[in-house]
Amino acid sequence: MQRQRYVSDASDKKKGGFQFVIPPKVQENRDALNVYLQTMERLQEAYDALRDLKIPGEDARFVLPNAAATNLTMTVNLRALLDFYAKRRKGSGAQWEIANFAEEIRRIVVEQEPWLAPYFEESKKK
Repeated sequence: MQRQRYVSDASDKKKGGFQFVIPPKVQENRDALNVYLQTMERLQEAYDALRDLKIPGEDARFVLPNAAATNLTMTVNLRALLDFYAKRRKGSGAQWEIANFAEEIRRIVVEQEPWLAPYFEESKKK
């Protein structure tokens, strides 16, 4: 996982500030989207102000929202992966964000190792 402690989310950096996820329900509602984007902008300004005051990144990041994006690297065995997928796939009742994550993991794994596709299908039946 990308650790926010070591990655600067300042707006003057290459990526232009912290990256964030916009929930689908917010994206679909113009007024909600405006509120959301204004809030993200204010949070970026707060983060930048703290960093300008020489507050370390690991402390300044506390103003960043749950929606702040991160990178993830993981190692998992097949049994644990299939168990995770069965519990978090779309249609399992999992929240949309984790369900999308589970489906993306399945897509990547099957793309790399096509012989695993039937195992993911079997985990949907459980």
